[in-house]
Amino acid sequence: VVQLDLSRSNSEFNHFQSNIYAQLKPVNWLTLRTQYGIDYLLIDNDIFWTPVSGDGWSYNGYAWAGAEKYKTWLWTNTAQFDYTFASKHSVNLLVGSEQQRRTSSGYGIQRQSLSDLAYDAVQAGFTTNNPADLFLGENYLFSKFGRANYNYNKKYFLSGNVRQDEYSALGIKKGTFWGASAGWQINKENFWESAGLGKVFSDFRIRGSYGKVGNISGIGDYSPYSTFGSGLYGGNATLAFSSVGNDKLQWETSTKTDVGFNFGLLKDRISGEFSYYKNNIDHLILNVPQSPSTGLPTS
Repeated sequence: VVQLDLSRSNSEFNHFQSNIYAQLKPVNWLTLRTQYGIDYLLIDNDIFWTPVSGDGWSYNGYAWAGAEKYKTWLWTNTAQFDYTFASKHSVNLLVGSEQQRRTSSGYGIQRQSLSDLAYDAVQAGFTTNNPADLFLGENYLFSKFGRANYNYNKKYFLSGNVRQDEYSALGIKKGTFWGASAGWQINKENFWESAGLGKVFSDFRIRGSYGKVGNISGIGDYSPYSTFGSGLYGGNATLAFSSVGNDKLQWETSTKTDVGFNFGLLKDRISGEFSYYKNNIDHLILNVPQSPSTGLPTS
């Protein structure tokens, strides 16, 4: 009861998201679009442990406060071409570029040993003060991409795409990824209806695809670089080796083959899918722990 009444642990999150775009159609088959968006997350942390009982007793009162800011902006520019000719041939082309920047920062203070038991705010009197929640980071992603789709009479479908990305947090920053797919809406063929299969299957499509995509999740903003951390010891400045960089770090890639078919029965009241796929992950991004005897940081 004492801890519930006198201690607290609070976090306040303020999340702001916004987008704005402009679109132009100089001719009816061409669409030009630019879009800019932001995603801001602001966090305030407030912790107080009373010295009367619980975790704060051994500290003679404990308080911790920190402010964290995570900001992202994204700017995308595209040109899209849509055209149908001879009433049966439909073509869709898209080209574009994208830039994304993320920044993060944090600062705070950790205080202990209250000068007066009446205090319960981090701004009040404590005899010991330590820095806390200090971090700073940024990364940048620049991408160029293109996509082409074609279908004939809504029966035969072809698609292809290519994308080139450059990411600041990699040693080898550039990666190129692509994919291709094909589909056949077989239930729209004349022989399908002639065989009476249309009475059973309201939809039937055979499809296949092959492609390669990239992954960068789980790496830090400065992974290619060996870094040092600053601090204090006995009131004097210190510098310590904190992380080992890898300048050969590159995009993790996933190459996937996928073939199968989709079907619908009884006017699509029942639908199903059968697929076979094989996914191969290469250049796996993985933190490798180091043994203390190497003299290197563990990360």
